[in-house]
Amino acid sequence: MGTGHLAIAAAEIVGEQGWVVGVDLSAGMLEQAQSKADALRLSNVELQLVDAENLNCLSNHFDHILCANTFPWIENKEATLQLWHRFLKPGGRIKIHTPADTAYIGAVILRKVFAKYGISLELSNRIGSNEQCERLLTEAGFETVEITTEQHGNYTSLDKAKASWEGVVMYPSSTSLKMSPDLT
Repeated sequence: MGTGHLAIAAAEIVGEQGWVVGVDLSAGMLEQAQSKADALRLSNVELQLVDAENLNCLSNHFDHILCANTFPWIENKEATLQLWHRFLKPGGRIKIHTPADTAYIGAVILRKVFAKYGISLELSNRIGSNEQCERLLTEAGFETVEITTEQHGNYTSLDKAKASWEGVVMYPSSTSLKMSPDLT
């Protein structure tokens, strides 16, 4: 759930007749979300400090389950999807927003460079391909699965990526030290 952008948008859409439950493992994120909901005077949002993998809800309880940018970090995707499927009312829908395995070119390039030197680097626990996503949902009990992909951001040419990499190597801003005048 993070800072509540999706839960708040959902609460505004469903209005006073609806109810939105947002969950997160971080008390800090929930505090920010609650502040936003309070500022908008939303009374139809319930925020819970809980792990989305271990929710304790009634079966057939929700019309929709929305998951934005959280799914890659869920350890047991299969069990979690089965759990969420049980929470949905008949005809309910689940929507998951997650980056593709190739979403961040820097990570893809870094993984390939490391592999060249025999170093295995798992940068994230992503969902994989559309086919893998469909398999996960089908095995969890979802009967009608529709996967939509959208391009966000831009593609980078190989020359531009190489130039960027050379800039990072030649001028590593993240590793430069700045000494306080009183320490010299």
